[in-house]
Amino acid sequence: MSAPTANKTEAYRRRKKHDARERLQRAAQYNVVIEEEPCESNSGNAKTPIEQVTTFVIPANFSLYRGQSVRVKIVDVGDSHALALAIAVLD
Repeated sequence: MSAPTANKTEAYRRRKKHDARERLQRAAQYNVVIEEEPCESNSGNAKTPIEQVTTFVIPANFSLYRGQSVRVKIVDVGDSHALALAIAVLD
């Protein structure tokens, strides 16, 4: 939990600073290293940070594993996370 703020304006600024939509844009592509393999708790998606935003990576037609380098395309961005599609294996 974050520290309490003096007023609503400061709370708004703090939220905007950490808003994933301010850091990532749809259709942008990134080369990333998978940090967590796909698992049922993540709806079968792998997990990795991009620009300090937790990003769930949808495996396309290949298996993803921890430490694997892949190119991903951002398909959706929420306020605290993003969803990306793995489009190429770079290993």
